[in-house]
Amino acid sequence: MTGAATIIGLTGNIATGKSVVRRMLANSGALGIDADEITHRMLYTESPIYTSVIEAFGREILSSDGRISRSKLGEIVFKDQTKLRKLESLIHPGVTNAIKKRIQKATAPVIVIEAIKLLESDLRGLCDSIWVSHASSEHQMKRLMQNRKMDQRQAQERIAAQPPQEEKLTSADVVIHTEGTFEQTWYEIQTSLSDTIQSNANLKETHLNISQNWVAKSAENLTTKQLEGLWKKYAPKGIPGLYQHLGTQMLLIMVHDNRQSHLMLWKNEGFTGTFSHVFPKLVDAKDILFSLESLKRHADQKQCEVIFLPKQYFTDAGIDPAHYEFHRCSNDHLIYSGWREAAANLSFSIENQIWYTLLAYPVEAESINRKNLE
Repeated sequence: MTGAATIIGLTGNIATGKSVVRRMLANSGALGIDADEITHRMLYTESPIYTSVIEAFGREILSSDGRISRSKLGEIVFKDQTKLRKLESLIHPGVTNAIKKRIQKATAPVIVIEAIKLLESDLRGLCDSIWVSHASSEHQMKRLMQNRKMDQRQAQERIAAQPPQEEKLTSADVVIHTEGTFEQTWYEIQTSLSDTIQSNANLKETHLNISQNWVAKSAENLTTKQLEGLWKKYAPKGIPGLYQHLGTQMLLIMVHDNRQSHLMLWKNEGFTGTFSHVFPKLVDAKDILFSLESLKRHADQKQCEVIFLPKQYFTDAGIDPAHYEFHRCSNDHLIYSGWREAAANLSFSIENQIWYTLLAYPVEAESINRKNLE
């Protein structure tokens, strides 16, 4: 669509593994864009449609802090199709516009847009290839009950409320079956991605140009066998396996003197990057500084806006994070609702947190208190 990248539209019904497929594609070199996350951002106070939504549905949808409550709004629109269509008419143009802006900023050779209503929206027109994640209704039920803690009735209602999966399958250029293991899904994605790459003559050259500029390697720079060997060598026993991590987190391979020396895992959700693990542990100051630069470059390529790191990451080596553009994190510094929401879900406390802004402002924000960034 852009001439510089191939755009994959990824869809599928609830609990069919869309997000796992998106993350595995991201670990294969793609820029992953979650349309649902951007939809959430349309309800933040900084959104250009914040006032319009309140005018359409009343101030009763607001929480005590002035934010739009998704649960209160959901109670209104999911009981009335007319009101749901009204909300969608307000939100969807902003979502499409934000995705187009991110595509324009993209440097990755492949872009994947995950959207449950991809085929029903104008996002479909942006895509060069339609991928559909698929799992049986039995697997959907099991995942909703185990992973999202729904009871059987709730799970059945959520599945029944969506259009039949068959409607999506008939529109698919690629179907990714997710009922097997993470490893099977990874291999299926690699085969399908290779076919997609071969269909675009400019894609391979673009990919090589990007890879040559990196100071560290990401998963797409290595063969699967090389990844397996590094994981076996460095990853501690007792943690989930390589392929599960490739479907849930980002993997970065740090290289010293042309030798792979460390594996870093970080989470990329809501356009914020969060440190997870590094194997083996970093203790040398030079290694930590190298890892910071590598993480910042990797996160920037994935269009993260903020990186969150625990204070301990720096203090183990006696590093002053302020010298490297990291600053103590507080709610006063987190000037965007999406960043505050991400911080609230961190496994380490905000009092000991350090943060770094990669992109000055989210593309979805119309109004934001920028003084705190100066």
